[in-house]
Amino acid sequence: HMQALDAFTIEKPNTQFVLAAAGDKHGESISFSFDKDDPYAGQASYEPDKNSIMIPETSIDFEIEARKMNGPYLIKLDTHGFEVPIFKGALATLAKTEIIIVESYNFRISSECLLFYEMCEYLDGLGFRCIDLADPLWRPYDNAFWQMDLIFIKKDSLQFSYSSYK
Repeated sequence: HMQALDAFTIEKPNTQFVLAAAGDKHGESISFSFDKDDPYAGQASYEPDKNSIMIPETSIDFEIEARKMNGPYLIKLDTHGFEVPIFKGALATLAKTEIIIVESYNFRISSECLLFYEMCEYLDGLGFRCIDLADPLWRPYDNAFWQMDLIFIKKDSLQFSYSSYK
């Protein structure tokens, strides 16, 4: 996807990209695996399998510091159950993050995957609370609720100070 990424950064000159998987560490000796047969539906894992490709790992904190980027930040994750290592590698950045949008599941699609209610508990521990949801998806197999994007803001935000319905 290099051609499309290069074209995007030309069109939007204030953007950058990194060819690496986000995780909790930075370094060439650490890598993730993704399903090479379907990279858009791939799943990060520390356990490679026969359909995997290996790519370098970096952390959000490392990349933010290396680029001297100032907050506030918005973090959007669509990482198919691999969010916890990414959040662990973004603890400094999260202190200056205002909004987190994270794809969350109703089924445990990997050993690292948090279910949507566990994601809410995990991010509460990091100082965020769910304020909205978007794009619910039901699986074709049985029309069961599959996933949605959850939107989180700081749990001390003014929106949470008003607890009435009207």
